[in-house]
Amino acid sequence: MIKRNYFWYITFLLLLILFILCSYLVTNNYFIPIILFLLIVTYYLVYGRKKYVKHINRMMRIEECYHFSYNLSVAINVKNSIQTSLESIVDTLSPNIKEYLSSTSHLDSLSQIGELRKYFKIHIFDVYFRMLELYVQQGGNIITMSSLILDEMETLNARCLSIRLKSKKSLINFITLWSLAILILVFTRFTIPSFYLKMLDNNIFPYLIMFFFIFVLISIHMFLCRLTRDDQFGDSYA
Repeated sequence: MIKRNYFWYITFLLLLILFILCSYLVTNNYFIPIILFLLIVTYYLVYGRKKYVKHINRMMRIEECYHFSYNLSVAINVKNSIQTSLESIVDTLSPNIKEYLSSTSHLDSLSQIGELRKYFKIHIFDVYFRMLELYVQQGGNIITMSSLILDEMETLNARCLSIRLKSKKSLINFITLWSLAILILVFTRFTIPSFYLKMLDNNIFPYLIMFFFIFVLISIHMFLCRLTRDDQFGDSYA
């Protein structure tokens, strides 16, 4: 996870440098790149990073929720004990879940699992936990009781994988489109320099270029909002 975070930070930094460099090349103005730099960094720190990290954590927890619930159900079916089953699957859990369970080690096993609802924050896991409470009170076949719930979790997990693939394709298309638009500006700047410099002498033209870059930033915001919207996960998540 740390390596992945470093990758995205470095990627963001490189894209920021290229974006600011291109804005300077096509405007020949120091003031406009500074404004764009401040806008991008402020947006990233105040909104963009938090929104994206929340989205990534959401998908990670959906995957963790499915694997935890499935492994626990299988273990209970074999051992017929929630406590023993929970202990037997600890090594298969993610570091985040292990840490959460460790912080609630003073509770009984069922209560520990109940506390995980605060971590997963997924409606279908609330249903799963109520099923476990019913199992403790009345007994029964855990595989039969949990089968429909696990099927729903598997569907939700598969939806996350589909969202991830579609997001990558959309991101590639988005970057390609706007990169071409910016490259055309840079290309024009250096292929017909005399004409382009005359246009820059007009006080309005550089700010029209600045508004173009601001429009790119607005498009990035709209893309991020579409990428991270809640309704794409369906009713099982809400």
